[in-house]
Amino acid sequence: GRGLDINVLGCGDGRSEVSLVEEICARRGGTDLRLNLLDISHTLLSSAHNHATERLARLGVQIETLHGDFHHL
Repeated sequence: GRGLDINVLGCGDGRSEVSLVEEICARRGGTDLRLNLLDISHTLLSSAHNHATERLARLGVQIETLHGDFHHL
């Protein structure tokens, strides 16, 4: 019954992370799940966000993106 936040630092194109979240959703039902993507590259972050939205939005996963350098957080 608890929510799960998955924080990805340097997500790149997000493909492996999305696959991981899909597997987690298959095992636990995908309820109350949030994927937080962080990358320094705006281009890669946009690609990761688009891919995640395409694959995970239908599962009810909340997707958050943050453009920045995680060394300065």
